[in-house]
Amino acid sequence: MRNVDDAASNLAPLTLVGVLPPIAGGDENLLPKDAWLQPLRCLLEMWSDSAPRPGTFDRVQLICDGDSANPVDEKHFEGPTVDPADLWLEVPVDKLTDGLHSLYYQVFSWNGTPEPRRSDPVNVTVDKTPPILAGDKRLVFPPA
Repeated sequence: MRNVDDAASNLAPLTLVGVLPPIAGGDENLLPKDAWLQPLRCLLEMWSDSAPRPGTFDRVQLICDGDSANPVDEKHFEGPTVDPADLWLEVPVDKLTDGLHSLYYQVFSWNGTPEPRRSDPVNVTVDKTPPILAGDKRLVFPPA
């Protein structure tokens, strides 16, 4: 759901590629086993006021854990048409550490507006803890 109180927050949220489907009571956007060994692709939707003509550019940055001073990925899109297949950014492997991470993107407009527009954040969960298996491979039942 978009934050209607914040005029700068009017971009569609990211779509995370390859996360596990939601499970009631489970972790939010959990990465599958070993998925953190490769960059996490994040898909964008085209924003409404993109660069209108050739030679004008929008700059898009992917922000991880609120650190807007250090974007984890960045692209420039030239107007007036952008191939939808190019609308993605990636979280590098070194940022996919154990735990919950918040991701959003911001768009710096072609017209030089100083404040970027921001999407609402999306969480991703990275769990690198290996499962604990029974040592003797016997089934263990709770006491009666």
